[in-house]
Amino acid sequence: MKRVKNALSQLPGVAEVNIDFENKIAHCKLESKDFDTKAAIDALAAENFEATVRDSVN
Repeated sequence: MKRVKNALSQLPGVAEVNIDFENKIAHCKLESKDFDTKAAIDALAAENFEATVRDSVN
């Protein structure tokens, strides 16, 4: 999962990444509107992880 955290942390607009190992969910705290959802999904695919986007509950 460290690869997931590293891949997401390097993306523009990502302030923080927390991984929920039990549920296999990465939570990204965004710092700007520079975040590109497609780029995030592509970055995870490059690490052989499948991804979908869920809206935040908070």
